[in-house]
Amino acid sequence: MMPRPGRRRRPTCICFNWTPPALAWEYLRRDPAYRACWRRFGRRAGAEAARPWGLAWLADPNRDARDAHPVWDDCLPSLLHLRATGGQTGAGLDLWHIPGPKRLIALPDGFALEAGDGAHVLRARLGSGVLEGQPVFCTVPLDARLHAQAALLAAHAAHLAPRRACPRARYAASHLVPLAARHHLHALQALDGARAGASQRHIAEVIYGRDRVHAYWHTDSALRAQLRHSLARGFALMRGGYRDLAGLRPACTRR
Repeated sequence: MMPRPGRRRRPTCICFNWTPPALAWEYLRRDPAYRACWRRFGRRAGAEAARPWGLAWLADPNRDARDAHPVWDDCLPSLLHLRATGGQTGAGLDLWHIPGPKRLIALPDGFALEAGDGAHVLRARLGSGVLEGQPVFCTVPLDARLHAQAALLAAHAAHLAPRRACPRARYAASHLVPLAARHHLHALQALDGARAGASQRHIAEVIYGRDRVHAYWHTDSALRAQLRHSLARGFALMRGGYRDLAGLRPACTRR
């Protein structure tokens, strides 16, 4: 539901702290086709119904990224894969040495792990035996994102070391809103307004403020062009562009 015109959202909107996969979910859950799929199958849906969307299983689109925690498919190239090698129990991964909140979800062939806050999140698939304390090895898919994946592995390597206490990472607090985050906020607001049937001017008043729209809104204004760009961006990300945010392989076609 669109807020009343003239009332702008606070710049401390929670989406500024969301990771790219969380933003991907925000766009996907707004897709009418995905919502129709959820109404048809719900939680009973198997992998075949979820895979076209890039998910391991369907997640409730009525829950935002703070609560839904969708599990993206294993074709996600940015995932670290941890597998047990066998050997002495007690020499492997210790989840308690990974800093930050942790979320562990059971999968048919292991577990999905997310640990950390904000943009500093470790996301991995754990094979059978990993949580039993067996020695593990970590693999990263060899593809065009190798450099980003190697940096991710290096950033978290210390936390994956066995029985090694690691201090919680401290990140400098910033009161500046990243430009990319602001663009995503505007795209999501514009998308919500369009789906609610609001006019472009109404949407602009919510995003930019009534006074600014009154002063600068006309046929060829930059403000109007900016809103149209946000609308186009929002619809493009909702209709499949979210896959890049989630890190899905381009070969995973939408449907």
